[in-house]
Amino acid sequence: MRKLNVVLHLFSSVLVSFIVASLFHTQSVLYRLSQLGTQIPINARVESILNDLIGLAPSYGLMLLVGLSIAFFVTSLLLRKTGISSVLLYCLSGFVAVLVILLAMQPILNITLLASARGYLGFFFQCSAGALGGLLFGALRGFRKHKPTSAA
Repeated sequence: MRKLNVVLHLFSSVLVSFIVASLFHTQSVLYRLSQLGTQIPINARVESILNDLIGLAPSYGLMLLVGLSIAFFVTSLLLRKTGISSVLLYCLSGFVAVLVILLAMQPILNITLLASARGYLGFFFQCSAGALGGLLFGALRGFRKHKPTSAA
């Protein structure tokens, strides 16, 4: 049952990170279009949001699942060695996971998957979506401070 809870917490966190990251991306692109004088009606905005959620899920969603899984696993190991708040550490690891995903995409895939992450602010917002997922994961796992284990 404990492993099932961890998996449910992970999927919930990834889903929140993905939805928020996708919304940040869509709104950034639409904002840039509006800055060029393009009028974007509300129905086009909603359609863009839905299209991005569906279109990004197989690629970016999967990358977030893998990246956050690794980050949260490493964080769980670190929590055994430190006295840092689990929520704080999971939040930081979510941020770093997305940072690594975005930085690794260019040299590995030779693409920048998200146009919105090409600038500093968009990049920060994407990483913040990972931090939000980490915050949720830490909260779902329970607010607690871990006592470091001795190396003896």
